[in-house]
Amino acid sequence: MKTIASPEETRALQKPERFATPAIPLRRAWGALFVFYAVALMLNAASLHRNNQHMPYGPVRTFWVSVTEPLANASSALGLDRPRQFLYRTLGAALNP
Repeated sequence: MKTIASPEETRALQKPERFATPAIPLRRAWGALFVFYAVALMLNAASLHRNNQHMPYGPVRTFWVSVTEPLANASSALGLDRPRQFLYRTLGAALNP
């Protein structure tokens, strides 16, 4: 004998189950992304400033050198440029023959 499924059983078969974890609020995701880029900028500020100093002279170079100089100074004062220097000393020669 064939049984007819109830509407609840039919809906359960048609829709996949949702994940148990809740979605991350958009504000929190944007905040995490901002923190990530701020930390990345501070870790690389000294190198960015050094690269900007090698640009051809002109208004673009002047702008970027003036923007990155305070960041590079803060990065050096806080010691955030040391991990990059350590990696360059230990792995730089091996990765850049």
